[in-house]
Amino acid sequence: MAVFAAAPASAQDLSIEAEPNGFRLNLNDVPVEQAVEALSSRFDFAVKIVRPSETRLNGSRSGSPLELLNWVLNGHDRAIFMSDAAGQEHISRVVVFGPSGGAPPAAPPTAPSSADSTYHEDGAINDLPPETDQPDSPSMDGGISDYGSDQPTDPTMDQDAQ
Repeated sequence: MAVFAAAPASAQDLSIEAEPNGFRLNLNDVPVEQAVEALSSRFDFAVKIVRPSETRLNGSRSGSPLELLNWVLNGHDRAIFMSDAAGQEHISRVVVFGPSGGAPPAAPPTAPSSADSTYHEDGAINDLPPETDQPDSPSMDGGISDYGSDQPTDPTMDQDAQ
């Protein structure tokens, strides 16, 4: 009669190993954030996690750092910024917005400043400045004349047939 002991619920295992054609990532009950942080440390890229995930990962995968990152973040909204160093592309920065299909993070309870209408990663997107009626600025109502011509660009289109 064989006796099997169950591993405790908090057991976690994570390893990243070099292979001849890339790297191997091994995960056993590892939170997504911890896996991303381990990849960040190993491959030297910055990480910002906007909304945490409760997802825990299990399994192994071989590939490039980008392939491993995409595997870990499957099912999560993210932005991956690449840069070129010495002729090779590498991951420079990753923003994880959270699990796909989830609600956006709540805006902080601060009032937007009229002088600051740019996006800051640690804050909310402030409202756009109000439109001005300046005679030199073109109208942007979506009409064809806004783009310099009243004629369609496709010669097969017949305006009179409409």
